[in-house]
Amino acid sequence: MTCCHVSLVCDLSGTCVIECGLSPCLLS
Repeated sequence: MTCCHVSLVCDLSGTCVIECGLSPCLLS
């Protein structure tokens, strides 16, 4: 499975992480 709706989330200290959305999907 691969992640759909990937977003980059940053906090106030400037640290950023790549976060997967709530709906994983299958590659056809």
